[in-house]
Amino acid sequence: MSLLKHLRCCYTLFNAESEVLSVSEIERLERDVQALAPNELAAFRKWFQEFDAAGWDRQIEDDVRAGKLDGLADAALKVSGAGKCSDL
Repeated sequence: MSLLKHLRCCYTLFNAESEVLSVSEIERLERDVQALAPNELAAFRKWFQEFDAAGWDRQIEDDVRAGKLDGLADAALKVSGAGKCSDL
């Protein structure tokens, strides 16, 4: 996935209730990232990975609270209770 597509996706995920960035703003961000020095890009990449992971964590927590993962948890417990799991 290109950085542009990823930024669009992540921006929409984290800012669903606010205004969506225009394409020209996204393109500016993409150009700015492409212009970063290697050490700056490494720092940005580290920050963005943490930012992106935090978003996934929030989504999973929201899904758990909403009961969306209950079926999967029940199935896993059933398989585990039947002794059909192995140690990792």
